[in-house]
Amino acid sequence: MLSENEGRLVVVSDRATTDEEVRDPYFQVQVAALRLKRLAEMYQWKEESSTKTEKNAGGSETKTTEYRYKKNWSQSLIDSSNFKRPQGHENPSSMSVKSDEFLAKVIQLGEFRLPATLARKVSNDEDVVLTAEDFAKLPEEDRARFTLYDGGWYLGDNPDSPAIGDVRVSFEQLKPAAVTVRSEQEGSSFAPWTSSSGGEVHEIRMGMLSADEMNEKAVTAAKMRTWAVRLGGFLIMGMGLATIVGPLAVLGDVIPFIGSLIRGASGFVAFALAGVLSLVVIAIAWFTYRPMLSIPLLVGAGALAWWVASRGKGEAAAGPPAVEGNGSPPPMNF
Repeated sequence: MLSENEGRLVVVSDRATTDEEVRDPYFQVQVAALRLKRLAEMYQWKEESSTKTEKNAGGSETKTTEYRYKKNWSQSLIDSSNFKRPQGHENPSSMSVKSDEFLAKVIQLGEFRLPATLARKVSNDEDVVLTAEDFAKLPEEDRARFTLYDGGWYLGDNPDSPAIGDVRVSFEQLKPAAVTVRSEQEGSSFAPWTSSSGGEVHEIRMGMLSADEMNEKAVTAAKMRTWAVRLGGFLIMGMGLATIVGPLAVLGDVIPFIGSLIRGASGFVAFALAGVLSLVVIAIAWFTYRPMLSIPLLVGAGALAWWVASRGKGEAAAGPPAVEGNGSPPPMNF
């Protein structure tokens, strides 16, 4: 009975199916699928830039920005009015055709109905190759504007030599397939399940997976997100510390070579310190739940701090090379 798990986190595996045919009302493309995607791209100018910084004697900097323009296909409109050099690189102000997607109204997953929020998350689309028969279904005015090219529609004079403003339209479909849902049962459908910690579970994956497999994949994904956040925090902390000690390098830029050395050393120290602080923060966060992991992290943070400190002392104590003898200049023979 469906009512037995009402409001609970469930894992359901079955084949997602529909009795409908999905249709693009504008182009009259119709397929027996769960979803139909229209991908519309326009040929446009794209601006790219790169900036070079050169050090000057006295500590000043000279920045030079180079702008490049190339043509490419894009599903979104590129506003050329914001270009540094818009003249000669003008894009149309609008797109005559835009991308869109169309879902079957009813998608069944066994006894359940798959909500649109989950159906849109599935990414297993296949190309729809259009034919002359599909082209004949277009309104007469569109048959005069578009041509059939490479399994899709093309708006422009020559598809083999595209011009700015040309549009190409292709289609993709999501056919009935086996999927697994991990979410909260809400009647005969699904809704996001909220854990005690406030996290939401509302996911779908391709294939017939068990509850253990879904849980394992969810844990793996959560770990990857967590470590990505930790890495981001480390990089931001390192850049922040490098910015704080940056003025020291400016003082050394009176002699460019010295400034570069100071900048490299200060950057190394900043990121080493960021590594120590990151390990300490992770260890503190884990201390209650994973004490056996937090202790090695604290030891590692201490070892890293000691290594950085000893390295700095060693370099400071090295000083200039010694002079043999009593340090007096050698006698001069005439």
